[in-house]
Amino acid sequence: MYFIIFLIALLIAFRYSLKKPVYFLMFTLATGPLRITAPLDYLFGISMNLSALWLFTVIVLSSLIFIHNDGLKMQLNWFEKLYLLFLLYCFLQILRTDSLMFGLRTFLKLLFPFIMILMGHFLVRSRENLYILLKGILTVAWISILLTGGLTDFMVYPVARAGRLIFTAYSAFADYTAMIAILALVCFRLSRRKRYLILFAMAFSSPYYFSIRTGIIASAVGVAGYVAMTQKPHRALIGLAAIYFITLGAILFIPAVKDHMFFNPDAIDSIEAIRNPQIIDLDQIDSSGRFGLWERALREFYDPNKLLGSGLGQLQAAFYRGEMGVIRVIHNEFYRLLCDTGLVGVTLYGLMILTCLIKAWTIFRDHSNPLASNVAAYVISALPALMVCMFFDNIFDYGLQAGQYPFAFAGIMCGLSEGNQTGNHPEISGGGAPGSGRIGKRP
Repeated sequence: MYFIIFLIALLIAFRYSLKKPVYFLMFTLATGPLRITAPLDYLFGISMNLSALWLFTVIVLSSLIFIHNDGLKMQLNWFEKLYLLFLLYCFLQILRTDSLMFGLRTFLKLLFPFIMILMGHFLVRSRENLYILLKGILTVAWISILLTGGLTDFMVYPVARAGRLIFTAYSAFADYTAMIAILALVCFRLSRRKRYLILFAMAFSSPYYFSIRTGIIASAVGVAGYVAMTQKPHRALIGLAAIYFITLGAILFIPAVKDHMFFNPDAIDSIEAIRNPQIIDLDQIDSSGRFGLWERALREFYDPNKLLGSGLGQLQAAFYRGEMGVIRVIHNEFYRLLCDTGLVGVTLYGLMILTCLIKAWTIFRDHSNPLASNVAAYVISALPALMVCMFFDNIFDYGLQAGQYPFAFAGIMCGLSEGNQTGNHPEISGGGAPGSGRIGKRP
C-alpha cells in the first residue's frame, strides 16, 4: 500500500516537473529516508523486488526529464566523464556474470548516483532552485529525525517505533543522518540560524543513541572535514579535538557501543585507550563476521581474475543464494567492486572520486561564488563520510537513503559554479520576514 502511494506521488512529481524540473530532483532527495517498501520489509523477496522497481522508475523518469530539457547538450566535467567510463565498463561486466538479474540490479545502483549528478548539474544553476531543494530535504529531515531519531528512540520509544513504519531505521538511518548533519552545518554557515545547529545536534547524535558504529565514524569524519575547511586554525583544532574525544569516548564509554565494538569489552581499559588508541588490537574488534567474510569473498571471486573480477552482480547473487552463509550482504562496497569488477573497476571508481574532490576543492577556493563554494564544502566533507559508509556498510543498497546526497550536491556545485551566482552569502531562511524560517523563497 505504501509503495503504491509513493509511486503515485512520484508520478505526480514527474507531471509537475515537466514545467519546473527541479521539483523532481527535490522529491527524490527529500524522500530519501522514507521506507518505500514498508510494511513489506519482512517479506524479503517482495521488498527487494519493489526497491529495485522504485529505483528503476526514478532513474527512467529522471532521464526523461533530463532529455526533455535538452540535458544531453550539457558539457561534462572530468569526474562525470570518468563516472560515465566506469559505468560503461560495469555494463560490459554484466556480460560476464552468471546472474543477469543481479548484474542489472547492481548496475542500477551504480547508475543512480550518476543520474543524480547530472540532474543536480543541469537543473540547479540558481539560488532559487537550490532553496527549493533545501526546503524539501530539510523539511523531511526534521520530520524523520523528530519521529525516529536517536533522541526520540531513547526518550519516547513508542513514537520512534511507529515512525519506523514510515522512515528507514538503524544502519540506513544512521548513514542518512551523517549526510544531514553535514548539510545542517552548511545551512548554519550560510544563514546563522540556530535551528540548524539544533538539527545538526539531533542528526549527529542519532548514531550514538542507536549504537551504530559506521554512522558514528562517518558523522565524525564528515564533520571533522567540514570544521577543518571552514574554521580558522585555532578554532579548527579545538573542533577536531572535541570530535575526536566525543567519537572515541562514545566507542569506549557507551556500554551498548563498546559491547558491540569488542569481543571482550571488559578487557579494554577505556581511560588508557583514550590516551593511547594504539593499545587496541585489531583482533579485539568484533567485526560481526565481516573480516572473515571479506577474506572469503576475495579468495573466491577476486583472486581467480584480479584484473577484471568475476562479473557484475556475481558476488551479491552468491550471497542471496545462501552460498556465503546467513549474512546477505558483504558490508563493504569496495570489496564488492573488487570482486565484481576487479582492479580496473576499483581504479576507475577511485579516480572518479578523486577528480570529484579536486573539482570541489577548486570551487571551494573560488571565493567569488560563495554559494557554490559552500556546496563544494559539503561535497568535500560528505564524500569521505560516504566512503566510510561504503567500507563498513552496503551503501549501494542505501543509495536513496544516503548515497545520493554527496553525488547530487557534486552536480549542484558544478551547476552553481557555471551559473556564476555571485554576491553575498544568501539567507537560507528565505526572503520572508527576519526569523520566518521559510526556505525556498527568492531572496
